[in-house]
Amino acid sequence: MKITKQQLTKIIKEEVEKTLMERNFDPKTGEPISDKGWFMAAQNPDSPFHKQAKHKMAMAKQRGDQAAQKKKNQAEREKQNELIKQAMDAEKKCMDWALEDPERKAMIIKHYKEGNKGLPPEVVKSCPHKASEEAQNLLNTVRDRMSRAAKGQAPADDDKSALGNIRRRMHRAKQGLPPADDDNTALGNVRRRMHAKKNK
Repeated sequence: MKITKQQLTKIIKEEVEKTLMERNFDPKTGEPISDKGWFMAAQNPDSPFHKQAKHKMAMAKQRGDQAAQKKKNQAEREKQNELIKQAMDAEKKCMDWALEDPERKAMIIKHYKEGNKGLPPEVVKSCPHKASEEAQNLLNTVRDRMSRAAKGQAPADDDKSALGNIRRRMHRAKQGLPPADDDNTALGNVRRRMHAKKNK
């Protein structure tokens, strides 16, 4: 009996589907045994493993998103570190340049006597070796955070870094203040209840 082209296509398709099933699903239970199998089950509402597969896919996506965010954060930190290094190198060159002039040198001495770090803004502005505005602003931000920490002051309002948030919580606790409204940590909630009870 001669097999038609349509019949041959159907046979091949069935064999392929059978092979895929054997590779991606347990032949006895029908449970997915590969990532492809779980993906197929998640796409098939009639699968007895559909709900479980959907959950697995959601968790996998979440892990993927977290990994991507972690990679993005790492790249941002590396970029910031490079900018800070550029600003510090430029500042050293500007310092050498400024010390060659008695007037600029006097400005630097006065700047340091007043307890300031780095170079006076006037000197930086006129320095031919100055860093980019982005790099200089980043270095100034880091110095401000370090200075505030050394003086026992709370972080600046625009300091949204992880370390800044921790220091802000510690500062409020030290000052006997309740946690900030956006502090939804477990410790923050406990401290909020304790503060409310204490001030009844």
